[in-house]
Amino acid sequence: MNHKTATIIDMQATDTTRYAQATQISSSQITFTDTRDFIVETNPKRKYEADHELCFVHRTITSEQKGLNGIHHRDLEDADHYKNVLPKVMSRVNDDYIVCFNAAQTKQLLASAGVPIDAFNFICMSSVIKKLHPSIGSYTIATLIYEFCENTAISYMPHNWHGRYNATFMRHIFKQVSILNGLFTMQDWYELTPEVAHG
Repeated sequence: MNHKTATIIDMQATDTTRYAQATQISSSQITFTDTRDFIVETNPKRKYEADHELCFVHRTITSEQKGLNGIHHRDLEDADHYKNVLPKVMSRVNDDYIVCFNAAQTKQLLASAGVPIDAFNFICMSSVIKKLHPSIGSYTIATLIYEFCENTAISYMPHNWHGRYNATFMRHIFKQVSILNGLFTMQDWYELTPEVAHG
């Protein structure tokens, strides 16, 4: 098992219920370098955009999700159905570790699309950061990118806030939290992830 490499998976959904369906999925492979103090993206598509696919859904997208993630049903008209997209994306993942912002939600969305989740070790970024930095108050990606990577946030957030950028913003947050807390392998993150989030 490679303890230094993982795939970030970020999914946005129609809503926050257990019936939610994925509207988009972003992914970015990351690895710790040998210097033990840096995270790099190993399959960059564009500097501030990870691999990203839209998913067609029949379920209504709530206004909250439209506002948070910049997605609307008309954006999904030419997209493949989410039950086809998610298995295709996950079939390309060769890493044992999956880094996601909310592991429980990610596992739920994958399972609803028929994707087996037992093969992966899920790292829950938000849970680990709450444990290590309990006084931040808000633990959204938007808050944490300003908390840990303010220059990146100032440069890119006002112009690019859309769910398609989440995986890239997560990579920047992951790097800074790793440096601040002496986390040098994916296993370090995995051991800090609550048991309920483990695959």
